[in-house]
This record gives sequence, C-alpha cells and structure tokens, in this order.
Amino acid sequence: EHKLELTMVSSGVTMLFSGFMNRKKAEARKSMKFKEIIEEAMGKEIAPHVKQVVLIVCCEDAEGEDVDVPEVRVRIRAISDTEYVAQLARHLSSVPATRIACSKRGAVSIVIRLVTSSPEHTFSAVPFPDICSDSPAAMQQSLAQYLTDPGMHTVRAQLLFIQRAQYPGDPWSGHIGFPGGKQEPSDMGDLQKTAERETLEELGIPANTLLCLGRLDDVPAVTPLGKTIIVVSPWVFLQVRQSTDMMLSAEVASAHWVDLRQLLEPTLATHAAILRTTRGGSTWVHRGLAHLGLASMQYPVVRLAYRTECSVQSRGGASYGPFASCGELRLWGLSLIMAGNLVDWARPAECPLGAPRLTGWWPRLSPVLWADFNLLMRLAHRVCWQSPSKRSPLSPLAPGYFTAFQRAARVAFPLACALKVCATYVLVRRVCPAVYRIMLQMFV
Repeated sequence: EHKLELTMVSSGVTMLFSGFMNRKKAEARKSMKFKEIIEEAMGKEIAPHVKQVVLIVCCEDAEGEDVDVPEVRVRIRAISDTEYVAQLARHLSSVPATRIACSKRGAVSIVIRLVTSSPEHTFSAVPFPDICSDSPAAMQQSLAQYLTDPGMHTVRAQLLFIQRAQYPGDPWSGHIGFPGGKQEPSDMGDLQKTAERETLEELGIPANTLLCLGRLDDVPAVTPLGKTIIVVSPWVFLQVRQSTDMMLSAEVASAHWVDLRQLLEPTLATHAAILRTTRGGSTWVHRGLAHLGLASMQYPVVRLAYRTECSVQSRGGASYGPFASCGELRLWGLSLIMAGNLVDWARPAECPLGAPRLTGWWPRLSPVLWADFNLLMRLAHRVCWQSPSKRSPLSPLAPGYFTAFQRAARVAFPLACALKVCATYVLVRRVCPAVYRIMLQMFV
C-alpha cells in the first residue's frame, strides 16, 4: 500500500530479519510465526511471563531512502482470565472511585468466581489460599501472586448476573443486572454493607465467602432530560470460599454465571437495540408522544450466552421475556455501564486505544420517524468520541458524555424538525399545488 521495502526487523538485540540474511533462511522465516522466529533467533523458549514483544522495523521507499516506522508491538501469548482479574484488583486498590453526591443511593455487588471446567462441562470452584491479612498491600500482593501463577492460566472467570422477577409497575421488572438495592438506615451509611446485605437477601451468599476488591465509579440513573433519579455504587467481590447452593428470594427470577471472556472479547457480544417505553401509563400526553415517536428510545444491548449448569432458577421456573431467553441474556442500561467500567479497569496497559467498548452509540429515537435526528447524532458522536487519541467509543461514564449528548441533542432536534418542515413544504408545494393554495388561503 505504501510501496515500502522491508530491510530489517529486530527485537532488542536479536536480529529477526534483514536484507543481507541468507536468502533461504529469510524465505523460511517469512512463513513462520513471530514467536517461532524469536525462539529460533534466541535459541531458547520465551519466558512464560512475556506476553508481547516490541519490534523495530526498518523500511526503504522506492527511491532507496530510509522511512521512519513506529515500533510494532506483537502479542505472542493470550492474556488469561486470572490476569484480567489481577489487573482489576490492582486498579481498584490504587485508583479511587468517582463519587457522585445524591440523596438517594443504592449499591450492587459484582461477584466474580474462578472455576475449572472439564470436557463434560462440569464446573468446580478453584480453591483459594488464606490471603487474609491486616495490611491491604500485603493482601493485594498475595492475591496478585496467586492469580498470575502460570498454573492459573487455564482457569476461567465468571460474573454473576440475576434476572429480576416480574412485578407489575416495577420499572426494572424482568431486567438483567447485578444483585443489589437501595441503602437502608441499618447500613449506617456504608454502601459496601448495603451491597453485601442485598447479596445475602437476594441470593443467600454470605459476606464471609467474598473478598472485596474495591469500588467502581458511581453510576447515576439519569432521565432523558438530565435529572438524576438515584446514584448506584458498584462493589466488586471475588468469591474465595465455596458457599452453599444459592437460595433465590422472591425478588429474583434466576441467577446466571456468565464467562468474563464474553465481555472482554466484543466479538462474542453483539450489539442490538431494545425499546424502552417511558413512564406515564395511558395518559393523553404519553399517547401523543407515542404518535410522534418520542415516547420511546433505543439503547445499546449486549447479548450474553449462559449455560444451564451455571444457572439457578427460582421455584416458579424460568421467566423469559424481552430481556432473557433460553441460553441468552440481554444486558443494557445501568448494568451494561457497570460491566463496561469493570472491563475497562480489567484491561491491561498494553491493550490498544482503539479496543472496542461494550457501550457504543448514544440512545436513539424511532428509526422510522426520526432517522434524520439519529443521523445527526451519529455524526456528532463520531466527531466527539471517535478521535484516534481516545478509546472508540467512550463509555457513558466518561467525563462529559451525558453533557455532550444533551448539547448535541439540543442542536440536532431543532435541525431535524426544520428538515421535516422543509420536506413537508416542498412536498406540498411541488406535488400537491392545490392543497398548498387551500392552506395558503386558510392562514393568510
């Protein structure tokens, strides 16, 4: 594409390819993998802790002039689930969470467990050593050493999701999320106790089986007009002791353990749209907004697969609906934002800036009536949040995301209305001149 000729490739002090190399040897290395080339050049295997190598590439153009090429990073070994969990623990212990002031608060528990699977798809919990210590730094060091051990490379990490029971009038009825709820006076203002209490009440998982890794950024529940309803604080826990079977309360229809890899690899999670009807019942205002296509919005949705052997159903059996089906969960809203923040903290530093994110485009209106508005917002989203210097696209909790969305909507909505008025004028004036004359006589 750039009409460059490769002259030399090196890694550190090891020469991998050069123009003056033996022709037969050079041709053989062109068909080899980088890992094989490096091991052949070094004369030994790459250390297990090495995940990537930095290559220095030298090229020449058609005129024989040297061309500056940035260094190339090549991943030679996949990152294990336990290394993601270790990175998450390091970030949560060293970076303070963003806190939002609000009178109405709640907390949820993001529970992670480590399991091994056999060919028969039976899952067993990984035994943990006694890593409890009076010093948080010593505990984090012991946990990191245990998780990054080479023997833990094949261990799988899973997240615990629940499906809310169906209740008439409940805005979160049937939704997929994390165990949690509102803060109560008995919690004494401690949101971690709120998360642990709700986890025990809803799932029967005691707090002594969980190790608190830290707290994620607060997530506000915001209306389309920008009003904050409640602020939720997500707490991340690692299940270090095998508890008894989960006992679901009446508030929970089912509980599912989902592989963390589905969130880390967006190729396994597709994005779709789900319709969210605004509250208001059957009032004339709601019906009028529905006719205009303004009573509902479409939000990003991530589809997650789960196994029946990693799920627990309530006594009433499976409860399927618009947010869950047999073998699939549809994650969206606040829970999707929390899961996206967790994935961002779990990504190691060597992940590229353009790594796909769970949360994608801004919310949209009806694709039939407001296609022009959606197009304008999509263009604004691309300009604001998909520059090469930022992760593409940014999470809704990034600074200024909701502010930028509201400002863009304030500009895009009048423009969309003006386009509709112009299109109606042209249609009536050009296509139906008789109707235009009648309308002109009525209003003039």
